[in-house]
Amino acid sequence: MPSTNEGRSFLALTFQKERASVVSIENGKVHAIGSQEMVHPFGIDTLRSEEVAFGNLVDVVRKLCNTVKCSGKQVGVVLGQEMVQIKRFPIALGMDKTFLEQQIEWEARQACISDIDGYTRVSSRLPAQQASGDPLYVTVLVRKWIVTATRRLIERAGYRLNDIDVDVFTQIHAVLGNYDISQNDLVLLAKIEADALSLTVIKRRDFFLCHRVTLQKPANRANNRMPAQDMAELIQKEVKRLVFAHRLGNDMAAFSAVFLCGENDPEGVLQALSSSLTVPIKKVNPFYRVRTVDSLTGTEDFVHRPERYMASMGLALKRLPSLSMEMTVNPNR
Repeated sequence: MPSTNEGRSFLALTFQKERASVVSIENGKVHAIGSQEMVHPFGIDTLRSEEVAFGNLVDVVRKLCNTVKCSGKQVGVVLGQEMVQIKRFPIALGMDKTFLEQQIEWEARQACISDIDGYTRVSSRLPAQQASGDPLYVTVLVRKWIVTATRRLIERAGYRLNDIDVDVFTQIHAVLGNYDISQNDLVLLAKIEADALSLTVIKRRDFFLCHRVTLQKPANRANNRMPAQDMAELIQKEVKRLVFAHRLGNDMAAFSAVFLCGENDPEGVLQALSSSLTVPIKKVNPFYRVRTVDSLTGTEDFVHRPERYMASMGLALKRLPSLSMEMTVNPNR
C-alpha cells in the first residue's frame, strides 16, 4: 500500500498522437500542468520502434514529468481508444455465474484480432440496461506488449507505472467531477480532433457507449481542421444514428446536456450547434471544480488550453475523487 502522502501525490500522463500532457497532483490538489509535442507521433509503431524513436519518447516523458516537479514517483497513463479494443454487449438476464463468465470471454474473443492470450482484458457490468431489460457489459482489451512497453517507457524515464486507463473512460470522470450530472441525465461528450470525432454517451453517470469516426482531409482544404459548421452537422448526423440504433430517442434532443472537448475548434462547433439546438451545450473545462494551488490559475494552459488536460484530469479524479469541490463555483470560471 502506498503511503498517505504518496497516494495524494502522483502524475496523470496522457499520450495523444502528437502531444503528451501531464497533471501533477500534490497533497490532494492540482499542483502543476504541462504538455509537450511528440518528436515522433505516439502510437503502436512508436512503442514497437527501435531504440532511437523509443529513446526520444523516453526523453519527452522525463522532461515533461520533471518540469511539473511532483514529489511522488507514481505515474498513471491514459491511452487513446485507438490503442485498445472496446466492446459493449448485452447478456440475457438470469444466467448463472459460470455461463456468464463463458459468455463474457466469448464476446471478448470476437473483439480480438489475434489470440486472446496476447491481451490483457478487463470486463465490467454497466449500470444501464438494454431497452429489453437485459444487463449490459463492457470489455476493454489491450495487447500485453503495449502494457509492457508502456511500463518500460515510464521506468526508463525514472518513474513507476501504477495505472493504465483509456481516454474514453477518464474523460467521463472529468465531466462527472466538474459538472452536476444526475442519475437520470443522458449526456453526450464529443471530442473533436483533427483526424477523428469521438462520441461518448454517459447514462446513469457511467459509460454507455462510444463511437469513433475517422475524418478524411479533403484535397482542397488548406489545413487539417474541418470547418466548425461541417463538424456540427457531422455530429448531429452521427448522433441521430446512434440514438435511433440504441433506442435513446430521435436526435440531439434526447440528451440533457452536450459537452465538447478536443483541440479542433470546440468553441466554433459550440456556436454552430447552439444556433440550431435548444439542448445545453458546453465546452468542458476539466479544472472547473477541482482543487488547485493558487499559482496555477493564471498560467497560459490553465486559462486558454484546459482541454489538453481533459483525460489526465479525469484519471486524477478517478484516483482521488476528493479533488472535486462540493461547493458552488463561479459559472464564468
